[in-house]
Amino acid sequence: MFRISIFGSSGNSSSADYSRQLIDLGASLSCYRIEIIVGSTTGVVGEVLEGINNGPKNCKITLVSYGDLRYIDFRKLDQIIQKDDYFSRLRVLCDSDLFITLDGHLGTMAETVVTWNVLQSNMDLRRKILIFGKNEEHKISLLKS
Repeated sequence: MFRISIFGSSGNSSSADYSRQLIDLGASLSCYRIEIIVGSTTGVVGEVLEGINNGPKNCKITLVSYGDLRYIDFRKLDQIIQKDDYFSRLRVLCDSDLFITLDGHLGTMAETVVTWNVLQSNMDLRRKILIFGKNEEHKISLLKS
């Protein structure tokens, strides 16, 4: 099954328009027989999951976690994979066919950069990382502060 990992902030999106775009992205993804791998069910990722769950939902949603499950919305998930630490969790996320990065901060940047590094190290350039939102703006503001 084709797998897509989605990286993004567990915080809320910045505008109603962006929120609508995230929900629409989820609704579009829900049409395909794919597996969506996430590390959170809240924030911008949660909005994509809302769109998936409101769509025809032909896909499977898997959460890869390595800690406290108190803040997880189990209604949005089909499966949970529990790992012992951040790096074993990231290995599962890096095993996808496609990566989508949404708005986020340091955690989102770290997941994206490590994934990119793994792909580059393995000379596996067939898999792609798609970056949406204002990620570059966030990176620049974090570097300046």
